[in-house]
Amino acid sequence: MTERLDFSTEFPFDSERKMVTTVYTDKAGATCHICVKGAIERALGLRTAIKESDGRVRPLTTDDRERALKANEELTGGAMRVLCLARKDIDGPIITYRSEEIESNLIFTGLVEMIDPPRAEVKEAVETAKRTGILPLMITGDHKLTAIAIARDIGTYTDGGIAVTGAELDSMDEHAFREKVPHIKVYERVNPEHKLRVVRAWRSRGDIIAMTGDEVNDAPALKEANIGIAMGMGITGTDVTKEAADMVLVDDNFATIVSAVEEGRGIFDNIRRVVHFLLSCNIGEVLVLLVATLFGMPLPLLPVQILWTNLISDGLPALGAYSIDLYCFGSTLLHARTVAFTTLILSQKFHVFNCKSLDRSIFSVEIRNNGMLNIAVLVILLSQLLLLYVPALRNVFKLAALGSADWAIIAIASVLPLVAAEVLKFIKRRNRGAEQT
Repeated sequence: MTERLDFSTEFPFDSERKMVTTVYTDKAGATCHICVKGAIERALGLRTAIKESDGRVRPLTTDDRERALKANEELTGGAMRVLCLARKDIDGPIITYRSEEIESNLIFTGLVEMIDPPRAEVKEAVETAKRTGILPLMITGDHKLTAIAIARDIGTYTDGGIAVTGAELDSMDEHAFREKVPHIKVYERVNPEHKLRVVRAWRSRGDIIAMTGDEVNDAPALKEANIGIAMGMGITGTDVTKEAADMVLVDDNFATIVSAVEEGRGIFDNIRRVVHFLLSCNIGEVLVLLVATLFGMPLPLLPVQILWTNLISDGLPALGAYSIDLYCFGSTLLHARTVAFTTLILSQKFHVFNCKSLDRSIFSVEIRNNGMLNIAVLVILLSQLLLLYVPALRNVFKLAALGSADWAIIAIASVLPLVAAEVLKFIKRRNRGAEQT
C-alpha cells in the first residue's frame, strides 16, 4: 500500500535559484521527502549525489556530470525543455525551512523532457513583423540550446545571429554590450536585471521598445520599455505586471501584438493622409480668395459656392483657371466663377487618390481597393454635373453652362496637383535611396 503524503511547503521558482522545491511529510510526520526540479546546471551544483542500481548512494563524479550535461544538450538541441530532477529524504521534522539547507546534498534522479511548441500562427506573425520593420527578440529562462532551437523554428534566430546567456551578459561591460546588442537575437537563462538592461541598451540607441512579460519580476522592464505589454488577463499575468504595463494582452498570443501594430499603423497612416488632404485643400481655397482680394480681382467664389465646396471637397488650382478664363479668354465673371468652382471640385478628385500614399506613385497604388472612396468620388462628380446642367440648380448656385474649351482648362488645371505631388514623391524616393546606399 502506498504511503499517503501530506503537502508541507514549497519554495517557488525564482530567477536566481531557477528551481522549484516541494517538501512533503508522511502521515506520521516522521519523514520529510524533498523533491526538486529545475535547471540542470543549478541542480548538479548543489553537492548532488547519485543512487546506483543496487541502492548505494555515492557522490556525483565529473564523468557523471558530463554524461548528464551531454544528454541535456541532445534534448535541448531538439527544442525540448528539460528539467533536472533530484530528491532527498530527511528523518524527523524539518527544523529550518531555509532553501540553502533544503536544496543541498540532493540525489540526482534524472532528466525529464517536454515540449511546448509555438502556436502555429507565431511563425507567420514573426515574418510579418520583420517585413514591417519590427525586430522580434527572444528573452527566456530556457536553456541556451532550447532557446536557439525554438527561435530558429519561429524565425527570430538565423545563422550569423548571436545568443547570449545571463552569465555572459554579466561579463560584458556596458560599452561592449551596446555595441553587440543589434546582433543579439536570443537571451537565455536571464533574470529581471538582465531584461531591464536589454531594454535600456536598446532605448539608448533611440529605438522604440515593446516588452512583454507576465511575472512580478518583469514589471521593471515593462515600465522601462516604451510600450509595456502584460501577457494574460486572468490567465498567467499578475496584477503587479498589469499595473506596470501600458496594455494587457488578453489571449497571450504574440500574433495579436503584430495584428494590433498593423491595425494601429493603418489608422495612423489614414490620419496622416486625411490631414495632408485637408491641409493641402484648405490652403488652396484660402489662396484662391486671398490672392484675388490682394490683386483687387472680383471674388472667384460666392458664399454659397464656398459652402458647397466645403461640404464635398476643397481645391488649389482654381485661381489659375479663374484668371485664365476671365482675363485671357474674356469670359464673363459668371462664367469664370463657374470654371473656378468646377476646377476646385475636380482637382481634389484627382488629389484624393494621390493621398492614398504619401510616398508611392499614384500609378503604383491600387485604386480599386477602396470601393467606398470610388463611389463617393463618382457621386460628387455626378452632383457637380447636375449643378452645371440642371437649370434650377444652376440658378441657385449662380453658375453658367460650360463648353468643351472650358472643360479643357478645367482638366489641365485639375491634374496640376497630381503632377506636382508625383514630382515631390519622386524626389523623396530618390533621396531616401541615396541615404540607404
